[in-house]
Amino acid sequence: MESGSGRYLPQRRTIAVVDLLVWCFTMWPLFWILWVSFQMTVDIYFRFPMRALIALVFLALLEVKRIGSNGLISWFFFICFCILSGRHGVITAGYYDVMAIIGGAAFCLCMQTVEIDKEIIFKALFGCGFFVTITVLLDATTHIFQTSLLGIYTTASRRVVLGRAGTMVTGGIIPFAGSAGSFICAGLGAYIISLREKRLTVNNVAVLACFSTAFLLLQKRAFVLDIAAAFFVIWLCGFRRENVLRIDAEVLVRIVFAMIAIIASSILLYFLVPLFRHSYHSLVARFTTQDKTYSGRTILYALAYSLFKKHPFRGIGWGVFRMYSRNTLGDSKQTFEVHNVYLQLLCEAGIAGLGSFLLATGAALVKTLRKYRELIVEGIRNDEFYSLRLSIFLQVFFLAYCLSGNPLYDYNFLITYFVGLLLSF
Repeated sequence: MESGSGRYLPQRRTIAVVDLLVWCFTMWPLFWILWVSFQMTVDIYFRFPMRALIALVFLALLEVKRIGSNGLISWFFFICFCILSGRHGVITAGYYDVMAIIGGAAFCLCMQTVEIDKEIIFKALFGCGFFVTITVLLDATTHIFQTSLLGIYTTASRRVVLGRAGTMVTGGIIPFAGSAGSFICAGLGAYIISLREKRLTVNNVAVLACFSTAFLLLQKRAFVLDIAAAFFVIWLCGFRRENVLRIDAEVLVRIVFAMIAIIASSILLYFLVPLFRHSYHSLVARFTTQDKTYSGRTILYALAYSLFKKHPFRGIGWGVFRMYSRNTLGDSKQTFEVHNVYLQLLCEAGIAGLGSFLLATGAALVKTLRKYRELIVEGIRNDEFYSLRLSIFLQVFFLAYCLSGNPLYDYNFLITYFVGLLLSF
C-alpha cells in the first residue's frame, strides 16, 4: 500500500509485528546491560544480547521486505573506516563495536519504510528509565545491591558495586552509575516531552521528583550539562522573533505555573528529603572542586592527541588507546577510554574516521532539526512534533556526552541514540 506521500504503509497485521520489533529494539539497551552484569546470564551465554540485536535486524528485514536509505547511508561510510582501523587495532573490540553500530543503523534503515507507533518508544524509554530510577532510590536507602544482592553480579561488576560503597553514588541495579544515567536521562526526557506542555499534576510532580533525586544520586556533572544542552537546542529551534513581543497569555501562565511547581517541589524535596539534600550538595561540590584534570580526563586527552599526531590519517587502530592508557592515572592494571569520543576517533581512526562520524551524526541531526523547524513555523503541535522533539533531545544528549564520556562504546547509549533516530522518521 502507498500513502499520499509515497511511503509504504503495510497492513495493520504487519504494523503490529513491526511495533513489537520496535519495542524490543528500544528495550534492548536495558536487556544488554543487565545480561552482561549478572553472573547467571553471563554463564548461559555472554554474547547472546549481541546475537539478539542482529536477529532483530533480520526479523525486521524479513517483515518489511525492503529498506530505506534516507539520511543513514553515511553511517556505513563510518562503519567502513571502523573496519579499516580495526585491521591494525584490537580485533575483539572492533568486532563488537562495529556489530552494535551496524545493528542500530540497519534496524533504522528497515524502519524507514514502514509507519510505526512512536508512542511505544515513549512508553518503553519511560519504563526503562523509571525502573532504573526506582532501583537507584532503593539502593540509596537500603544498599541492597551492595549487600544482599551482591552475589548476582559478575566478578568485574561486583568490584564496581563495592567500589561505590560509602559514597553517595549509585546506579541502582546497574553497576556503573554512568550507564544507569543513560536510562534515567532518556526516561526523564521522554516523560517531560510526553507531558506536552500541560499543567503539572500531583502525580507528574511525584514522578519528576523520583527522577530528579535519582539523577542527583548519579553524581554526574556532565549529565547536567548534556541535558541542559539538549533542551537548549529544542528551545532554540522553537524560537520565533515575532513571539518575543507577542506572548500568548495562556502559554505564559503555563510557563509561570510550571516554574513555580518545579521550584516549590525542589524546595520541599530539599528540606523534607535528606537524601535529596545530601546528593544535591555532593553534586554541587563536584562543580566547585579544584580538580584541574577533571577526574584525569585532561591527562587522557593529552595522551590521545599526542598519539593522533603520530598517525593523523589512519590512526593508531580501533581499541588500541586502552593499551597506551595503562599507568597514566597511577594504576598499572586499569585501562581507560579517552572519555571524549571525538578525540578517541581522531586518535584511533584518524581524520577520516572522525570526519565520517561527524558526517553521519550531523546529517541525521540537521534533517531532524529541519523537520522540527518546519512544524514550528507552520504552528503544528501533533504527534510527529513531539516525536521529533524527543528525537532531538536524544541525539543532542548523545553528541554532548561524547565530549566527556564514551557513549559510542557503551552500547546502551549507542542504541538509545538510534532509538532517537527512529523517532525522526
